[in-house]
Amino acid sequence: MGPEPSVLTKSPHPIRLLLALMLLMVIATYFWLESRYPDLDNKALMAGAIQLQDPLSFEARYQIDPAWPLWKQIGYTTLNWIFTNRNGMTFGVLFGSVMLALLRYLPRRGFNNGFANSFAGLAIGAPLGVCVNCAAPVAAGMYSGGSRAETSLSAMIASPTFNVIVLSMLISLFPVYMVLIKVGLTLFIVLVVVPAICRLIPSDQLVMSESESGSCIVNPAVGQVTNEETIGSAIYGFGKDFVESFWFIASKTVPLMLLAGLLGATLATLVPFELISSLEAGAFTLILAAVVGVIAPVPMGFDIILAATLLSSGTSMTLVMVLLITLGTYSVYSHIIVSKFIFTRLSLYLAASIVVLSIVGGLLAGAYNDWEIQSGLEELGISSLWESIDFQIENTSNTDIGHNGYANLVSTFRS
Repeated sequence: MGPEPSVLTKSPHPIRLLLALMLLMVIATYFWLESRYPDLDNKALMAGAIQLQDPLSFEARYQIDPAWPLWKQIGYTTLNWIFTNRNGMTFGVLFGSVMLALLRYLPRRGFNNGFANSFAGLAIGAPLGVCVNCAAPVAAGMYSGGSRAETSLSAMIASPTFNVIVLSMLISLFPVYMVLIKVGLTLFIVLVVVPAICRLIPSDQLVMSESESGSCIVNPAVGQVTNEETIGSAIYGFGKDFVESFWFIASKTVPLMLLAGLLGATLATLVPFELISSLEAGAFTLILAAVVGVIAPVPMGFDIILAATLLSSGTSMTLVMVLLITLGTYSVYSHIIVSKFIFTRLSLYLAASIVVLSIVGGLLAGAYNDWEIQSGLEELGISSLWESIDFQIENTSNTDIGHNGYANLVSTFRS
């Protein structure tokens, strides 16, 4: 596994801190300008026309034949997932490594109030612009460097949800009430659920101890000791710290990333989203959709495109809302990272909370949609949806109705 980062006993040279900040900005700026934001811009421009080519990805590097045996479909879906997430995962590991190196030079920071720590995580995560999978190594680096669990978890969840382009896609593709439910419940998860469930775990797990992490966090009690490093040794020291931090993050997260991709591909192959969307919106289907959505390690924006596609095809509003809330908010990779770096029970609490809240959000969206339809019918003097469909069928030729006439008419009326 390699040596753990060593603990400093004196204040680091300012050059170390400056180099860490500069490297952090270089990595972030390059990723944002060369990869993430151009990619999200393209998705936003083509949001209504994007075809999902793979169960877990926008584009399929390798085309999958449904006639293949399951093991082969799962294997190629895993490869497509890795290809889709390669840039974001590279950024996540590098950014998390620099965060760990940077935090090693600072005293432990945080608020006594868990809700304030979660708000700080929201402010950190929102501009990152990475999916929940790629944000997991960043959260691991933050927590290993001394950030509190509330801050690390909130940053991980906020990153894929509150990015400005993702929000613009959400607003442009969905009715206002769906946007409000999605944003409102996600904010509730970040600012209320995360600090609340953190109170349910042992307090010593909220911040990783130096003996556990081996991170170079300067003890505030000795923080004023003069460091006699030269500029040259400070530059060398930072390089060594970064390499150690990179190995610490990469060795612990990259193998788990591959495992998560395999697990996600297995789930998506055995229980595809198209199968879920074809089921009636009963209790079992809602729970199934919520659980699959929480587990699936999808890339950023996949949740919005998939939900918009399902909605336009006439899928139950309730099911669409459940998937819109769960997909991209959490994943099997997030679960594994949180379990390994923080606390397994905390990860289970968080996943269960998202499942429950997504079902609540789905029921709210479904109820509002039904009320909106009924109100529209009453304004037209029609007593029920079926009466409206019968009216349209009477005025539509058999050719126009087509094979899926009833479903198309229901979908048209909803839209």
